[in-house]
Amino acid sequence: MRISKLLTAVLAAGLLLCGCQNAPEPADTTEDTAAETVVEEAGELCLFENGAGLYKFVRPDECSNDVTDTATLGWRLIKDTYGCEVKITTDWVKKNAPIPTDTPEILIGATNRAESAELAASLNATSYRVKCMNNRIVIVGAKDWMLQPAMEALVAALSVDENGRGTVPDNLDLTYDFADGARPGWLLNDVPSYDDGVLSETFARETLGFKKKNAASKVMCVSKTTGEEFESYIQKVRDAGFTVVQRADWGVLSAYQCDKDEISFYAYYAEGTEEARIVQEKSDTVSLEVFNYTYEAKPGETNDVYLFGVMMDPDGIDFAYNGNTRLNCGQMLFMKLADNSLVIIDGGGVQQMSDTAAEEFLRLAREATGVPEGEKMRIACWFITHRHGDHFQGFNRFITKYHDQFEMERILYNIISTDDAFTRVTTTVSRYYPDILYHKPHTGETVQLANITMDVMYTQEDLMHPTTMEYKSSDFNDSCTVLKVNFDGKTFMILGDIYGSAETTLLQYYPSDMLKSDVVQVSHHGWNYMPSLYAAIDAKIALYPQSSGGAERGLSGGAERVVIDIRKNCDELYFAGDETVGVRVVDGDVEVFCRCPVIGSDYTGWSWY
Repeated sequence: MRISKLLTAVLAAGLLLCGCQNAPEPADTTEDTAAETVVEEAGELCLFENGAGLYKFVRPDECSNDVTDTATLGWRLIKDTYGCEVKITTDWVKKNAPIPTDTPEILIGATNRAESAELAASLNATSYRVKCMNNRIVIVGAKDWMLQPAMEALVAALSVDENGRGTVPDNLDLTYDFADGARPGWLLNDVPSYDDGVLSETFARETLGFKKKNAASKVMCVSKTTGEEFESYIQKVRDAGFTVVQRADWGVLSAYQCDKDEISFYAYYAEGTEEARIVQEKSDTVSLEVFNYTYEAKPGETNDVYLFGVMMDPDGIDFAYNGNTRLNCGQMLFMKLADNSLVIIDGGGVQQMSDTAAEEFLRLAREATGVPEGEKMRIACWFITHRHGDHFQGFNRFITKYHDQFEMERILYNIISTDDAFTRVTTTVSRYYPDILYHKPHTGETVQLANITMDVMYTQEDLMHPTTMEYKSSDFNDSCTVLKVNFDGKTFMILGDIYGSAETTLLQYYPSDMLKSDVVQVSHHGWNYMPSLYAAIDAKIALYPQSSGGAERGLSGGAERVVIDIRKNCDELYFAGDETVGVRVVDGDVEVFCRCPVIGSDYTGWSWY
């Protein structure tokens, strides 16, 4: 039988997005005094409270890696989500010593405790079970690889109150049967297993949604597989009763959205790497169909791209003398669509959104849309490339000041994990725009807003190692989402701050003609040297989130070769530290139609929320 939908819906939050194969197992250095400190209410077992674990994970003294990893997974889930450590120990006892009974333990696998053997005897060959027995919680599986999803089910069943007291019902009894033929190592519950290729050793965890931090989406990768095998898998999904909608048929990349009852997952295959990725989606999202909207442009209505001018040092940042007062990073672009709505792209750093800068953006937004003072403007979407403060804190300050001047309808991001700063952003947006729609984009999707489309070329999921599911790059900037915007017959490539690993993936996924664009946003403020990618993009216009002087210098003088390469590949360069620039399609070509001076002041410590 299946785990109840209520329990599976409440999955633990805050887990770092990495596999747990290599995580260190915390040492057990405490005395086993938990039996004396457990505080129970009728009908409950209390696993932790007041920051202290009252139970211990107990695994066999000799066991497989799957069992060890399950113990570490449980420790990590509870520690990262609730700030409590539930210690891990083994079932070892001294020779001739009695085996403990009735101690508050979470038993994992074939321990020497009587409850483990008793519960294991109830299993068939394809199931796991999690059950409270006496004062213990027992986790068993017919195969050791089943224990990790069983641990997830236990943590999903936790009820944690506002004081951090974590309990489970003392009659808890969860069973899951993999009788649908899931192959060994397939770790996505309720998702049909991929029968070909090589499975990743574990799954990556994506905990960030919009209004919640415990989305607990999971991603597995299948390597050394073919397009034919991927299509066979999609047919298996259809045969299992899923509604399947094709998202991409780009020749080199295929993608599908698959839904059945409350189960939702996204699957895509990249021919260039011979890898399929399956994302079991549990974020707080709306579907792409609900997120998208269309508009038929009337004669004279245009889609305009703006590089918003922000305060930067004209000669480039030097912490020896200008520190944080003139930030030479920070990115803010926006589009005015044909229906007079706005798409905000990132939002600059807090240092760049002074009161005067905010007033200038408000003025420019009204000028671009033609919406008179006294009427609210529409922000169709706020797209955030990644979770670095210089890409969202400035606009967060802006909407804190001027939220009453706008309606914000959508927010779009696929971000590696949250932190306190990004949580403030989602809190701000939720407070001022409670009905906003959130969608997490995936590679191969096409987002439509009015009469523009945005192809999702790359997300942080593409950065996951196909075996370990750890990130292939040590550069957090490679977790950006890359979009190719199609507007009025022209294209605009948004790169965020990507670097080498993302560049390699894009070049593996797509031939040059699919990367070719008319306008490009230069990555990471001109600091990242990616000559092969810029040669493939081959844009006419480069929008540079940097000052012209900073483009020659960078953080420590190493950016000169980047600007030389950009000039070699692009005809026109425009710098956010020098001016605001607007680009539109005129007579079938992209042209600059608007240029404004940078308005703002040096940073003096104002807050961004």
